[in-house]
Amino acid sequence: MALLIDGPASTIEDLQAVDSSILETARNENISVTAKLDVARQAIELELSVFLLRTGNLGFGGDRDLRRVVVTPGLRRWHVLRTLAEVYGDAYSSQLNDRYLGKWKSFKEMARETAELLMELGVGLVDNPVIKASMPTVSAAPGAGAGGVYAVRVAWRNSMGQSGAASDAVVVEMAPGEVPSVEVGAMPGECTGWDVYLGDSVNQTMRQNESPLAPGSSWTLPVDGTVPGPSAPSGQSPEYFVRKRRVF
Repeated sequence: MALLIDGPASTIEDLQAVDSSILETARNENISVTAKLDVARQAIELELSVFLLRTGNLGFGGDRDLRRVVVTPGLRRWHVLRTLAEVYGDAYSSQLNDRYLGKWKSFKEMARETAELLMELGVGLVDNPVIKASMPTVSAAPGAGAGGVYAVRVAWRNSMGQSGAASDAVVVEMAPGEVPSVEVGAMPGECTGWDVYLGDSVNQTMRQNESPLAPGSSWTLPVDGTVPGPSAPSGQSPEYFVRKRRVF
């Protein structure tokens, strides 16, 4: 699972799965769905900060503590519904259309209910967060390769061996006699190594190194070619959950 800080907790496709007309509405009313995804994220971060503070799980780090929040299915649904409410609230304020009003109120209430349920079930956290890796630099190096298209992704690891979400893919085409050589930029201080994932498509990349690669090192496809390995990770799973306290 991705961390909250890795990017939007949901996608436009997630919004369409709940409301198939969302893009048409946004287009008709000149609303940026991407901007609303970010507005909803900021609102959720604020609510989570208050929740973690009240439960004693937010220290003086502020935003640093939000880095530990994992995007569980419940949190993703909250973000979807909050984004839809933002879109239809904007559309209604522009047109005063009753259909928009109905959807705005409905999604706003559903988002509130989902937030309540999430906090009852628990907000997932990790102690040693590993952020999503940035895209690597891929160049051509002399080798015995037959050429072809490669999708390349990388992921950071922390000192406990935990992997964060893999980077977006870099797709490169190699000529015969060339193989991909991969380098990464500066890594976060809490990360102690990295892994490289290769495949012939963005959705099918497998780890190529047996042990984590050292920061600042590079990796080049060996003579033997690609090897089967674990798929690119989507991120860390929650290590524990923080739930709303009830006092009777």
